[in-house]
Amino acid sequence: MHPLTGDHNNSHEGKLNAIVQAYWSRQRCWAGEEVTISVRATRVKDSAQLELAILPEGDDQKPVDTVRGKSVAESKLDHKYALDWKDKPYGDRRKFVIQGTVENKLKAPVSPSMYVELEPPIFSA
Repeated sequence: MHPLTGDHNNSHEGKLNAIVQAYWSRQRCWAGEEVTISVRATRVKDSAQLELAILPEGDDQKPVDTVRGKSVAESKLDHKYALDWKDKPYGDRRKFVIQGTVENKLKAPVSPSMYVELEPPIFSA
């Protein structure tokens, strides 16, 4: 049989997966500065609720902070976030990542890390 003859109008069931990515606007910053947490999503409905957990790199159990009540609009979110962690339990960690969760169902992969200078600089006179 010739390869282009026969029944070719067949449908194949498949699944389109929703994809969510979170990342920092910068790779390094000082404590107290404002950064942007960006989330990009595909195949996620607008107004889907997001939860963003800020975690020390390598420790996905104890978030330093959690941002709740944000939602996706036009498949994205850009949230201004101030690194005001004076009373937060970050220990001696300096690298932090974001773990995004959509509608308590879909988890984003862990973001690239951001290095945070937690102590103010000391300049010599």
